[in-house]
Amino acid sequence: MDREETLEFARTLMKEVWESFDSSAVARFYHRDVVGSHRRPNETQELGYADVVNRLDWDKQTNTNAVFDYRDLIADEDRFAIRYAYRADFVPQGEGGMQDRHTAAAGGKIDVEMIYFYHLREGKVADFWLQANVDFDYKAKP
Repeated sequence: MDREETLEFARTLMKEVWESFDSSAVARFYHRDVVGSHRRPNETQELGYADVVNRLDWDKQTNTNAVFDYRDLIADEDRFAIRYAYRADFVPQGEGGMQDRHTAAAGGKIDVEMIYFYHLREGKVADFWLQANVDFDYKAKP
């Protein structure tokens, strides 16, 4: 993929998968053997395809009025980085997860800035790395 194709892929990924919380669209954008890394204060979570699907399902059930405010999108051949602020209302789904640490103190609001780095292989995400300005469990279950 050239730079323009990579930019279009990134925009489409965000719109069709993440902004719509559509886990059924993951197969069009991610390899089944995708490897992800989410750096947290005391650990690095290793992530796979099922974790991406689970994250989308969790967000769909627990996030309302979501707003993605894109700050940077940088692309090269077969890789891109995206930085955005994400805000949403959190709908509690029981004990645990993000609600305990962040959203309870913020009055049920999610306010986070995310940076993702993606590496593409054959037109799909092969690897990604995530850093956020707040700690959260990427693997929280709905």
